[in-house]
Amino acid sequence: MSAQFGFELLKGFWNDLIFFAAVEELNQVLPVETIREMARDTEFIRHIRKIDPALFFWNLVMGFGVAMEHTLAGLRRRMELIADVDLMPSSFFDKFNVRLVAFLESIKRVTIHAGKKADIKTIELGDWVKDHLLLFDMGFFKGSLFHNIKRWGGHFITRLKSNMNTEIIANNRPCRGKAIDLVGKKLKDV
Repeated sequence: MSAQFGFELLKGFWNDLIFFAAVEELNQVLPVETIREMARDTEFIRHIRKIDPALFFWNLVMGFGVAMEHTLAGLRRRMELIADVDLMPSSFFDKFNVRLVAFLESIKRVTIHAGKKADIKTIELGDWVKDHLLLFDMGFFKGSLFHNIKRWGGHFITRLKSNMNTEIIANNRPCRGKAIDLVGKKLKDV
């Protein structure tokens, strides 16, 4: 074995270790199952056979750049190495189509925010809210947000803060018997 070949083999092994370590960290933010679900939803991959969509995605994202692969053939060879499979060139190259674009667009819509950013600052309301039910945790609790969701034609569910004493404005279902009319009363008074 030549020294150059040994160096290339070691370099490849080191790059693979770095790749898998990076992917492991990134999977904490964008889980494998989420990527696979997006691949199915966009019909990028109908059945996972040789090419796992999550591995394909990370290979594509992390495979280009300085000191990385510069061709699709290089990406295919790298995919074979990290997935430990033999791929016909056509089966890999055929993945670069409109379904891949739709798959990447769906992933692009996933927003990732720094841990120190307030939750409330991460949501952007728009036409997409209309006729949707949004479920929030307490990090999103803000009256103006709820008002804007209603203004956009949406609905929301959240827990109330313990110091809230909201007014009951409607009864969603009729009650039989000696039901008490609660409309207009404060929640803590009931």
